[in-house]
Amino acid sequence: MLRVMLRPKWIAMLLLALAIAVVCVLLSQWQISRAIERGALHAEPEPVKQVQPLTALQEPQGPTRDAAAGSPVTVDGVFRADTDIVGGRYQGEQTGYWVVSRFDLETGASLAVARGFAATLEQARQVAAELPDQDESAGRASIAGVFFPTEAPITGDRLADGVIGSMSTAILVNRWQDVADRSFYSGYLIQQPAPTGLESVLIRHSEPDPVFDWLNVVYAIEWIVFAGFAVFVWYRMVRDEWIDEQEAAQAEPIG
Repeated sequence: MLRVMLRPKWIAMLLLALAIAVVCVLLSQWQISRAIERGALHAEPEPVKQVQPLTALQEPQGPTRDAAAGSPVTVDGVFRADTDIVGGRYQGEQTGYWVVSRFDLETGASLAVARGFAATLEQARQVAAELPDQDESAGRASIAGVFFPTEAPITGDRLADGVIGSMSTAILVNRWQDVADRSFYSGYLIQQPAPTGLESVLIRHSEPDPVFDWLNVVYAIEWIVFAGFAVFVWYRMVRDEWIDEQEAAQAEPIG
């Protein structure tokens, strides 16, 4: 069979098969590079959002819009005495509490505002007791922060006496006073920076995960298969000729 392979005809055919295989390998590499390029394109971070008034992005009494979720916003109005504590909050590796206040906008709507983070319940309660007087003396306020959709209520929402288990605006509104004639935002605002006595809440901006284009990967694998198939076809053709010659030799009469 080796003698058949070394014939000029089959050497030429081998060179052609190898040329086809090289082209297929190059096409496979191109598909892999395309997959990496597309993955890098999908992984580009979103442009930084500009600070806008909340009223320009979101209306009260409705689900949080995509344009408003995670956006830096400003609001004008006054803080009210309704202050609550939400437990189970994370600040890096630390677990603690958020102090949450009611904020009445000049438009007539009310908004839940997470004022800041407290490491202990005692600290949270102390600041929650002091904030209403500070806010009342400050009067009208213009605050900035990041707007987020409401969290779902948790069954057995109270973690301790006076502590709420989730940042649910539905739970908070039911605890506020004199809200019969007001509208509400379904989301909440994390105030930045926090008032005195609290740490500013660390806001994690999600980074997009790299998206690998698996369709291009499949195409790359197919081209490798084609490269191997080109060489395999050459081998089968050589083998078939060798088998035909062996059968012809065996069929010849002896003597």
